[in-house]
Amino acid sequence: MKRAVKEHPLEIRDILRNQRINSKRVPGEQAYSVTEKIFKAGKVLVTTIQRMNLKI
Repeated sequence: MKRAVKEHPLEIRDILRNQRINSKRVPGEQAYSVTEKIFKAGKVLVTTIQRMNLKI
């Protein structure tokens, strides 16, 4: 993912690229979001859903 910095906004091509990457990341990131918001847990530092379930 590309990020904008002060006085250097992203180009349209970079914005579209970030949206394509984001659409692929959403299913994996939702599990972490549920853990943090609903279960009021801290940051999850494990990498797979199976390990996250074991940690919970």
